[in-house]
Amino acid sequence: MKRLVLFLALVLIVSAAAMAQNNRRGEGGERQERPSFESFMRTKCDMVVHELGLSSKDSARFIPIYQELLKEKSELYKKYGGGHRLRMAIERGEAVPDTALMRVIYNSSQLQVEDAQLEHRYLLRLSGVLTPVQLYNLQKAEQKFRMSIMRRPQKRQEK
Repeated sequence: MKRLVLFLALVLIVSAAAMAQNNRRGEGGERQERPSFESFMRTKCDMVVHELGLSSKDSARFIPIYQELLKEKSELYKKYGGGHRLRMAIERGEAVPDTALMRVIYNSSQLQVEDAQLEHRYLLRLSGVLTPVQLYNLQKAEQKFRMSIMRRPQKRQEK
C-alpha cells in the first residue's frame, strides 16, 4: 500500500513538473525566455518616445535620463520588493509572524515614499527636455505601457 501511494505521489510530481515546463513554451513548442531588463527597458523607451512623438534630437536627450530613472526604479524595487513568498503566504491565509507582516507593510510604504521622491527628482531633470504637455503625456504613456504588460498574461491563458 505504501508503495502504491509513493508511486502515485511520484507520478503526480513528475506530471506537475512537466506541465510547469510546458507552460513556458510558445505556440511552436520553443521555450519562452523572460525578456532581459535591457530588452524590457528598450521596449518601454521605444513606446514612450513613440507616444510622446519626440524628434530624434529630443529623444537623444530624453532616453539617457529616462533609462537612468528606470534603472534606479529597478534597484528600488529590488531593495523593497522582496517578500513575495511572504505576501503569497498572507494571501493564502497562512499564519505569518507579526514582525514579518510589519516588515512587509513598512517596506511597501517605504517603497511608495522613495518611488515618489525618485519620480519628483527626475521630473525636474526631464522638465529641461520635455514640455509640460509632454511630461503629462509621459505619465499617460507609462500607464498605457503598464496596462499592455498586464494584458499579456491574459492573452496566453485564453489560448
